[in-house]
Amino acid sequence: GLAAIESVILNKPVLNSGAGGLYEIFSDTKYICNDTKDYLRKIYKIISQNLRINQAERKKIIEKYVDIKTWKKALENIYESETNKKTPIKKLIKRN
Repeated sequence: GLAAIESVILNKPVLNSGAGGLYEIFSDTKYICNDTKDYLRKIYKIISQNLRINQAERKKIIEKYVDIKTWKKALENIYESETNKKTPIKKLIKRN
């Protein structure tokens, strides 16, 4: 689900079968495919018309699934944990 939401943020359509959590995310969109022919038809349409996800659909998904404060805090935690580690690069810098 996270990769699909990231694609939506980047304004890219996400074709999917609607399995698992993807149905909840995309149930109100035209991007759920029922079978192989449906996938092929929608892929052709996206490529030939250079389609992007509908802005109203995009906004709804982002508002429902993206909490910027939570993502910001997660990235800060990752950055902080990585900068506190003794990486080989830090060891090399300390030697010189």
